[in-house]
Amino acid sequence: MTFRTLAAAAIFSSVVGHADSATPDKGGGGAELAVIRAQIEKLENELIVHKQVLHLSIEANDKRLADYGTHVAQQGTQTTWVGNLVGMTGIGITLIGVIAGLATYVSATARARSEARKVADEWFRDNAVGIAALISEVEQKVATALAAIDGHRVRVSAAAQDAEDQVKAAAEMVLSSSFIRDLSSHPDSQDANLDSRESEPNVAATTVIRAASDELKRKPEQDFNANDHYVRGVSFYMNGNMKSALDSFTAAVDASVGVSPAEEASYLVARASALGALGRNEEAVAVYELLDRRFGQNGSSEVRDQLARGLVNKGVALSRLGRPDEELAAYDRLDRDFGTDAAVREQLAKGQLYKAITLNDVGTPEQALAAFDVLDRKFGNDVLVTIREYVVRGMIAKALKLGSMGALSDEIGVYDALYNRFSSDEALDIREQVAKALHFKGITLTNQGDFDAAVSTFNLIDAQFGADDAPKLRERVVGALISKALAFSKAERPGEEIAVYDLIFKRFEFDTSDSIRQQVAKSLNFKGITLDTLDKAAEALAVYELVFAKFGADAAPAVREQVANSMSSRTITLSQLGRHDESIAVYDEMYARFSNDDSPSVRSKIAAGLTIKGLMLKAEGRLNEAVAAFQLLEDRYGHDEDPAVRDRVAKGVASRDEILRQAEAGPEGEGPRTA
Repeated sequence: MTFRTLAAAAIFSSVVGHADSATPDKGGGGAELAVIRAQIEKLENELIVHKQVLHLSIEANDKRLADYGTHVAQQGTQTTWVGNLVGMTGIGITLIGVIAGLATYVSATARARSEARKVADEWFRDNAVGIAALISEVEQKVATALAAIDGHRVRVSAAAQDAEDQVKAAAEMVLSSSFIRDLSSHPDSQDANLDSRESEPNVAATTVIRAASDELKRKPEQDFNANDHYVRGVSFYMNGNMKSALDSFTAAVDASVGVSPAEEASYLVARASALGALGRNEEAVAVYELLDRRFGQNGSSEVRDQLARGLVNKGVALSRLGRPDEELAAYDRLDRDFGTDAAVREQLAKGQLYKAITLNDVGTPEQALAAFDVLDRKFGNDVLVTIREYVVRGMIAKALKLGSMGALSDEIGVYDALYNRFSSDEALDIREQVAKALHFKGITLTNQGDFDAAVSTFNLIDAQFGADDAPKLRERVVGALISKALAFSKAERPGEEIAVYDLIFKRFEFDTSDSIRQQVAKSLNFKGITLDTLDKAAEALAVYELVFAKFGADAAPAVREQVANSMSSRTITLSQLGRHDESIAVYDEMYARFSNDDSPSVRSKIAAGLTIKGLMLKAEGRLNEAVAAFQLLEDRYGHDEDPAVRDRVAKGVASRDEILRQAEAGPEGEGPRTA
């Protein structure tokens, strides 16, 4: 038997062995299939090895057979033929093994699939009811989840729209508040700043705008849309940064391509508002006129609201420019174009109030009073707080007009009517106006000499509003108490007057409001002056020193002014006591503290102090020091922008020049001195 035959037999035996071992048992399933695949891979690898060995062996035998020479050529040829036959037989056997293995694999796979399908069918048949119930439950949960998702999407969309609407409303409120003009500053009020101060934006509105602006900080500015610029501008406006507000509003206008007409109109109104706040009223008027040209024929209620706002604000800008005829024409057009539109009645009420105030300045008294009456008749019973506030402001302005005409009883009658109608109103802005009306009534009663009625009115203010937390109402209560003390002063009841000042200090000494601290300091100064008039100089000096100790380091300008007032009064008291050196030392301290103060009133006091210091030095014969004081006065304040300060300088310079002339002339009768 040849080597090739033995090799072929070995290969065949290996194939058969592998085939037998690969036969799966019934029910072998997926695990047996994995074993079969592994065995087939092993079989194929072994076939490759055996074929390689067979090939190498044949080549070796061929070389040895070639050495027999030509005498065995025929036998070699036959042997070669037999070798080829054996090779072909090996290949055939190999193919038969592979085919058998594949057949076995296919048969096993088919049986495994059949068995698996049978088992699965039986399982699904046995559990059909439970599976159906499970599928139904899953379907219900999916439907519920989808409904919840849809509901959440709707709520999120509604919440987003509501938030956007809140921001828009807050923005309008912030921008509108800055345009509330107010005539109601009583000529005899001790705190005109409190009386004439413009209305502050609603706290809720400022909170909404601040939150929206903070949210924008997370967004790159290059990604801002028109509304983002607008909201940022309102935030700047609210904080008094008008230049940045104008830049943002201008950016909103420039980016307004594709926005609604109402939005674009609101951006234009905002831009004009910022221009007006910057004193660029001509430019503001031009923007309002652009608004009218672009949207004047638009019938949308939102656009009409912006047009109405534009006309009111245009009137304000024209008022600032000193063009009352054009201003009144703007208010008349507002009434003509929008007079029957209930949606813009807030602007109509504001326009009517401003018209009445302007007529109070440039029209006849009858025209002004009639305009105030129209405001009350049209809007006196409106449900909107802002409109009722305009009505109350109009009533106070009407009362003041009557007072300026000498009709004091009619003036008090308007205050009483206002109190009867609005004293129970819960809106803060209305309560503030009611307290103001009572305050003015008390002042008028004081001027009439009806001191008891005046004191009763001031007491009513304290009783009704004394416990209120609102800053403006607390300020009004303190102002009313000061007016009560002054009523006692006019009635020559100094003991009761001083008692009121002591009460103010006790109740409000630690208040954090700048305005209230200013009023507390003022009340102490008034107490000191009253003690001076009672020849209680030592007590007066103690009060002035208390003002300095309590408020000397206060940074609030209004409080600093009261500190300067107390120091000025202190110098006068010291001078009256003959303590001139101490008085001059206080003047020097005043100059060191306040010479660069921004307040014209404070600078006027410092200029007056330098003048008095120079006169005191002159009276003591200290002429060189007197001239130096007057020279410092001229050098420091000679070109001051405030006329009152320059007037003080002129008086000081006149005194200096008189001293110099006398010095040049020499003692009487000697003629001028020479070097």
